[in-house]
Amino acid sequence: MIFYEQKIGSRLDIDKIIDDSRLKLDKWRDNSLKKFNRFYDNKCDELERYYTQKVRQQQKEIDQLYKQLNEFNQKQNTIHEDNLNELQTNILNVKQKIDEIEQKIIPIHIRSLVIDKNLIIIGEMKIQEFDLTTFSLP
Repeated sequence: MIFYEQKIGSRLDIDKIIDDSRLKLDKWRDNSLKKFNRFYDNKCDELERYYTQKVRQQQKEIDQLYKQLNEFNQKQNTIHEDNLNELQTNILNVKQKIDEIEQKIIPIHIRSLVIDKNLIIIGEMKIQEFDLTTFSLP
């Protein structure tokens, strides 16, 4: 009976050790997910800034064309054929750029997430598995 109780007692200690270790793994996972989510959120913000910048740039060009149109409108009697052709060309160019923005998907280059199998080592670490290049000198 004593032998059986000792086995149960040692099993309870092992369960506690395993639970403590799992808590460490859970904490690592939670911290890693937070870092990953921050990275993802930053990339979403970067994507939004990229599109916003492109649209603002196009809006400036459109505003400039409207300004030119208004100036030409005010000087109706002095419009030269060359100026009108240049303006029409500019309008077509801006329209083409706007169409490109609306239809073109931003090229996003995504590499697969690589997880080093030695990121978490359970048990004693063998010197062959120890990568000194991951440490920086003070």
